[in-house]
Amino acid sequence: SLPANSVNLFVFPPLAESGAKNVDNFKEVNKCVVFVMAKYDPQRRNSFDVLEQTQPIIDEVKSILLKDQRAGCPVMRVEVDSIDTAPETELYGRFAGWSIAFNVTSY
Repeated sequence: SLPANSVNLFVFPPLAESGAKNVDNFKEVNKCVVFVMAKYDPQRRNSFDVLEQTQPIIDEVKSILLKDQRAGCPVMRVEVDSIDTAPETELYGRFAGWSIAFNVTSY
């Protein structure tokens, strides 16, 4: 059992969608989702308190994703316009927090 105020990072394995199939121009688009969640007891806290607690963490995760894109010639590139951040409440048995969904293109 996790402590009521611990924050957890969940990453779903990417779902691949192949793009160009030419050997000289191969690329693959992966759809990724990252969750920053905290388990809470609804008798002591509400999900909005958890959203407030986890928002700075999800903002830092997003910042890291964007910072990594400044590196020259990365093997995988996050498609910045595909980043979608959403609040998640009462998910997976009293977990709440945030999700970031995005596409990663690998060449």
